[in-house]
Amino acid sequence: HLMPGGYAREWADDDVTAGALFDRQMTVNRLGSQGPLNDDPGRSIAAWLKARFPQFRPRRILELGCTVGHNLLPFAELYPDAELHGIDVAAPCLRYAHARADALGVAAHFTQADAEGTRFEDGSFDLVFSRITECRRLLRPGGLCFHSDAPSFDELEPYVASLRDWDIRCNNEPFMDGWYDMPVEQLFVAAGFDPATRFR
Repeated sequence: HLMPGGYAREWADDDVTAGALFDRQMTVNRLGSQGPLNDDPGRSIAAWLKARFPQFRPRRILELGCTVGHNLLPFAELYPDAELHGIDVAAPCLRYAHARADALGVAAHFTQADAEGTRFEDGSFDLVFSRITECRRLLRPGGLCFHSDAPSFDELEPYVASLRDWDIRCNNEPFMDGWYDMPVEQLFVAAGFDPATRFR
């Protein structure tokens, strides 16, 4: 999102600049609408899952592409016995995520890794969630995979879709057009997910 230097740029040893910029720009750009900790999306996702699957008790939770942990840390409140893990490719964001979690008193593990090669063992998580990545290999039997992003164009009124289209072109979202054109449900089936257990 037009971040100066990108999310992974390191200006010095042990740099946290990109993480700090990301955290603050979320407040500024969203006009504080995501709460004082910028974690309303994570809180909403966790609360929705808890309400939708009340018997679900994950022991290990993984977020792919966690940036600074805004969406991951709220899971500690609803699933206090779960072990939280977040991965991202951007080291400065992960350093900031560690410091942020410590400051908030939340135990979480952050690892620099690409979601396409996490090095975690097969079936090592009960819940894997992200913003647009695939994670079937990592799920334990009976686990949940949850992906969230902006609504697809087929769910939007034309005016709202035009605003989203503007965002794609003017807020440095070069891959969003391709994402909206992809047959996502079919891709999950091709990846081995049972279509009978899919929900949107």
